[in-house]
Amino acid sequence: MTGLQAGTEAATRYALIARHGEGRTPVAARLAELFEAELRAAGVRVPRP
Repeated sequence: MTGLQAGTEAATRYALIARHGEGRTPVAARLAELFEAELRAAGVRVPRP
């Protein structure tokens, strides 16, 4: 059960970070893509915008 809680917490944190700020620079967009890829590789469900 702890593993599921950690995944949910990570997804919640990501959602808050992903929605912060309106416009993304190309560097910020690439960083977000890399971050999402790492989360998915770790088994965290990342919602698509």
